Amino acid sequence: MHSYFIDKALSDLFCATFEKRTLLENIEVKKLLKVEKHEYYDIKTEHWTVCGKDKTEMVSAYTKAGKYIGDPKTAKMLAEKFGIKEMEPAEPDHNVCSIGFDPDKKTWYGWSHRTICGFTEGDMLFEENFGNDKTLFKKHGRVKITNMDQAKQAAINFAKSVS
Repeated sequence: MHSYFIDKALSDLFCATFEKRTLLENIEVKKLLKVEKHEYYDIKTEHWTVCGKDKTEMVSAYTKAGKYIGDPKTAKMLAEKFGIKEMEPAEPDHNVCSIGFDPDKKTWYGWSHRTICGFTEGDMLFEENFGNDKTLFKKHGRVKITNMDQAKQAAINFAKSVS
């Protein structure tokens, strides 16, 4: 059994009768039907069994390392619009990529389904409870970013706050 992120609508649709079990406990990839390779991610069409219902076909994007990104449109936007070539989960125990790196701009990004923000040297290390509604996310913090490790931490902090 694999763990995958599924949006709330699908969760409600398939698992209304599984009150004591989560959706992730009710997904099983039965068969890989097709793989469409892109430069920084792959799009996989899979046959899933969800909550005991067969023949659910899912089309999802994954990193080359097999980490779940989301739908193909999201993967394309992250790679093409933002130049994100490396994507990973914000936390080791998470299943969904929510941070990524653009090596050309030397920028770490954090995102959710709602928003995205990039952090690089000179920005502030993101703190959720800093500033006000008018404070730019890149200025939401007390510590100035001086290296890529701090930029990555800012992206992690941001992704956690908007998820």
